[in-house]
Parts: sequence; structure tokens; C-alpha cells
Amino acid sequence: MAKPGNVTKFYPEAFKPFPRAFPITDCTAIYVHKPSVAEAQALIYSSYKSHNTSKYLCPSLSAGIVSFVSKGYGGVSSDRFIFSDSGVISKFSSNSACMVDCGFNVQGFLLTKQVKLYMPPFTKGQEQLTKVNVLQGWAIAKARIHVERAIQHLKRFRLFQSVVPLTLKDTLDDMVIVCAALTNLPPPLIG
Repeated sequence: MAKPGNVTKFYPEAFKPFPRAFPITDCTAIYVHKPSVAEAQALIYSSYKSHNTSKYLCPSLSAGIVSFVSKGYGGVSSDRFIFSDSGVISKFSSNSACMVDCGFNVQGFLLTKQVKLYMPPFTKGQEQLTKVNVLQGWAIAKARIHVERAIQHLKRFRLFQSVVPLTLKDTLDDMVIVCAALTNLPPPLIG
């Protein structure tokens, strides 16, 4: 992953409220064919997507550049588990930051590295959010859209626009990494 000092001077406007917010972390799922073995299917079936998937952690920097790609995990794997198991936490330096969506319950992992977490606020037992929380959530959502764009850019590759056959399962991780690297070659998504 890139170092904070090299990135912050080129921050897009949406990131001004978050001077240490990089990377923006999210997972993406790629549809794969149903395996014939029931145990294997149980590991890759995503109830969220209602499909068999291989799931990847793909943090991106503020300019939409994919900075890390995990190995593929079965669709049943939680974002928290993938974040922990992928080794991405070792890429963070102390006093850096990470931006995630509400689904990522990774505060504990980041605290051990003294990494600041930016996550949209949620009601958590309250009837409604305060005005400050609403504005903070809006600012985070405005910045997080860039990771969504980076993932959309990755998924433009023809390979990922349909269900990936099981014959490619042994090389799928490598293909995702190559496609992520190729998405970083054109001019940045955000300038």
C-alpha cells in the first residue's frame, strides 16, 4: 500500500474532512459456478448475493487506485473475517486511517495498530442520528463512493461479467490481481 505522505497531497475534495483516510476498504464478490460437492457449496454460497461467490477484499486509495487484493474467500466468509485473515492489517502504519462501511466490524483490529477508523454512524439503539452524525455519515458516503467506482472498474473485465467456471478456480485469484493492476494503469478514476 502507498504511504500516507505520498497520497494526502493529491486528495480529492471529498477527502478533505479525512486527512488520514486511506485506504477505503470494501469487499467484492464474483459469481462462480456451483460445485458438485455439497461441503464446497456450503463454503462458497453467499446468502446476501443468493449465489455461489468468491469474495475479495479490495481496498482502494482516494484516487480510486486498488492498493491491495486478498486471496478469494468463499461467499459465506464475513468481511470481518476476510479483513483479519487476509493480512491487510499488516499494511497499515501507526497513526494512519481506514474508511469502511457499517458492515465492517474491524475496530479491534485497527486499535491494536493505532489506526483511526472512519465508519458511517448508525443509530445503535437511538431513534435517530444527531445532526452531527448525519453530516459525518454524508461526508463518509461521499468519500466511500470512490471505492465503489474502483470495484465497478475492476468488474468491467469480461471475465467477471458472468459466472466464472470452476475450471478457472485455481487461477481466479491471479486473474483478479492482474485485473486490479490493469485498472490502475489508466488515468486515475478521481482527479
